[in-house]
Amino acid sequence: MQIFKLVGNHLYVPDFEYLNGELLYTSATEGVKNPKVKAYVDSILQFAMKDIGEGANFLAKLSQDLDRYQTIEAGILQEFTPTTAQLPLDAGLRLVCECCDKLEAQVSWIDIENPLAALDIDERF
Repeated sequence: MQIFKLVGNHLYVPDFEYLNGELLYTSATEGVKNPKVKAYVDSILQFAMKDIGEGANFLAKLSQDLDRYQTIEAGILQEFTPTTAQLPLDAGLRLVCECCDKLEAQVSWIDIENPLAALDIDERF
């Protein structure tokens, strides 16, 4: 079972292994663009819309607009080079140095005796 399904008085749901495994990864990386994720989300919305309450109209509109939504991770992954690509050594070392400089700057403003006092002084945070 990969979707919610109401049969009479019984609600069938996917098992935890499927939800926590394949569906979790796919939903985080692809979102509702993936047919399995879309079917799962649609099945939940259909189940929730069985109630003819005030929220049914909202859920119906959400269901219609579902294809427009994309996960944050999917958006980020589209902007970056695939993980199989190689970064030149000099570029990698430059990134490490920049990150070390940022960390050093962040740590340097911390008052060892009273670290929260720095928040009152430093308006950057």
